[in-house]
Amino acid sequence: MSRPFVNSLWVVTVVAAFAAGYLWAGASRTAPPAVSTALLPADRDGEIVEASAPRVASISPEAAGTSMRERTFGALGEANQVERLRGFSRLLSEITRENWREVRDAFIQHAATSGKSTAEWKLLLERVGQVAGAMAVTEAMTLRETDREERLPALLTGWGSADADAAVAWVREHRWQSRELAEAVYNGVARADPQKAVELALTNFVGCDKSFGILLDGLAQRGEFERADALLSAVGSRTDVETRYKDFFMQALVKRKVEAVSASDPLKTLAWLEPYVGQDWVRSEPIYYAVSFAAEVDPAATMLWVDTHVTALGEGFDHRSKAGDSIGAAASAWYKKEPVQFAAWLDGHADHPYLNSALNAAVGFYLAHGQVGRVREFIDTLGNVDVRAVAENMVKQAEARNAQ
Repeated sequence: MSRPFVNSLWVVTVVAAFAAGYLWAGASRTAPPAVSTALLPADRDGEIVEASAPRVASISPEAAGTSMRERTFGALGEANQVERLRGFSRLLSEITRENWREVRDAFIQHAATSGKSTAEWKLLLERVGQVAGAMAVTEAMTLRETDREERLPALLTGWGSADADAAVAWVREHRWQSRELAEAVYNGVARADPQKAVELALTNFVGCDKSFGILLDGLAQRGEFERADALLSAVGSRTDVETRYKDFFMQALVKRKVEAVSASDPLKTLAWLEPYVGQDWVRSEPIYYAVSFAAEVDPAATMLWVDTHVTALGEGFDHRSKAGDSIGAAASAWYKKEPVQFAAWLDGHADHPYLNSALNAAVGFYLAHGQVGRVREFIDTLGNVDVRAVAENMVKQAEARNAQ
């Protein structure tokens, strides 16, 4: 994976975490949602700073007596971007069930003359959903369609983070609405209560193909990504959970570990996978994904890992694809990157149970596209007569197919 992509992914993660900090940085005066200390800013000595502390805001103590409308205009009118972020964060933390309309209306009024920041508007709506919940959502339902569709997802995300049961019940009552609304609620639940989000995902609330990705992104925003391992193990060991749910969770977690956590050393993901490779509920796709990524960096080491675990990979209900696909992924990358070394490995593994998988993955693409000459050149580098015979047979079969 290229360094620019990894850097971009890191930036996106930081921005998302900062945005989550906006929403959760402070509690309302009347019914404050729980706020993780991991999301609160820290001073130079690393000490947690309370969200109400003046140092996180651009609004001066002298302005404390001003109206929320004036404070909204003050925060949005700040030219210095750093100060604007601080001021807007403080403003969000001071929104309550009593004053949310005043802040919302002031934001809309300011946007009419100065333009609207989509990111700030979304954060404001999420905070409103957090403190006003059903009240704000019910009001939004009376708006014209374009305004309703713009506001409901963010409001529901905030509501889901503060009162998951109520927000989920509302969405289930309004199933005629789009799936986007269920995803919005689930997003909020995943941020605030990962365990509840797991149980909700297992009910297929928003579709098991998306639930666990949202959950893992929520853990990342909370700075608690390491909890994902324990959640996966708990789900994997449950007999009341369908295999497809376990598989979707595994796929989502492997994808994020490969692309973010271990992008600089993909072999670490393979080491992490070791306890899972022989589990019946672990299918081929997540292992193939991790092996393919690692093989791009170090195909020889990846093939060694796969070969070491080939027995465990050969267990489970789809064992043929799990072991064969893993061998194939490593072989394909090795052939492209270091064909001489790959040929030497083949020569030493003529009796390998997945020899055909390795050879077919390496040269099958070229045979399918009529590049027989290239494959024959590779066959000439093979020293083991048995391996050569297998490869020659593949060439003959390909030529017969191409002749039809």
